[in-house]
Amino acid sequence: MKFRFEPALRLLTALALAALAAPLCLGQQRSPRPNSTQSELQRTLERDLLFREMQEMAARGPAPQPTRQLAVAQINEDFERIQIINHALAQSSAAGEELDFRLVAQAASEIRKRAGRLRENLLLPEADKERPRSSDLIEPGRLKDSLAALDKLVNSFVSNPGFQSVGVVNPQWSARARGDLEGIIELTGRLKKSCEQLQKAAQKSH
Repeated sequence: MKFRFEPALRLLTALALAALAAPLCLGQQRSPRPNSTQSELQRTLERDLLFREMQEMAARGPAPQPTRQLAVAQINEDFERIQIINHALAQSSAAGEELDFRLVAQAASEIRKRAGRLRENLLLPEADKERPRSSDLIEPGRLKDSLAALDKLVNSFVSNPGFQSVGVVNPQWSARARGDLEGIIELTGRLKKSCEQLQKAAQKSH
């Protein structure tokens, strides 16, 4: 799968120009058997953790980056990582094996954190209408449907035309990007909470 890495900078540039121009799952009874897709998801999360640790070490160096330069670096990093983690999560879900609740919770948490940071760093306009929110836990039998919905949201966000059009600000594109990120944040929050509770229930049943 080919991921999009750089387009987020184009939307950031366009938004900056505009700002200058005008003020503005069934409960698990036993631990899931290891399989290649679950292992790949585990490796993806481990690589992401190592990558973050390396970046944090670099950030503690004697010459910290200017705030805006750091934001641009974070945009590129987050734009790439949400695609990679989401892809590993989607593959794990499509494999037909039992989901590893712990890994799904970790992946959802990481995507949620990065989506929240993208929302702040991209300087997207506030939504005209507040997105409907649900605090309901996701039933075990609906987890894979929720992961498919997450995959759709991530793909919609990264394919936003605003990331391809330098110097062009379209309010609809910006609103779509904001809405996709809000949806990702809300859904991954529910996925994380639901899988953590399912993991605890599975452990108690042993």
